[in-house]
Amino acid sequence: MRAILDGQDFRTTVMIKNIPNKYTQKMLLERIDERHADRYDFFYLPIDLKNSCNVGYAFINMIDPLFVVTLYDDLDG
Repeated sequence: MRAILDGQDFRTTVMIKNIPNKYTQKMLLERIDERHADRYDFFYLPIDLKNSCNVGYAFINMIDPLFVVTLYDDLDG
């Protein structure tokens, strides 16, 4: 996170891990949108169609590297 804050890291895509497998895309996006609506332009939550549940991770692309820091602070733990 320090590299982003120091302007040395410009990556914007985040992998969110350890998502409870019964979370739906709607549930996760509602949680993210509570504090981060309009801060991302791509979201992907893979679904295991056989079991009708997510596979435990998602990808989100924030529109600014600084938004990665706020997302991390919000979802960590």
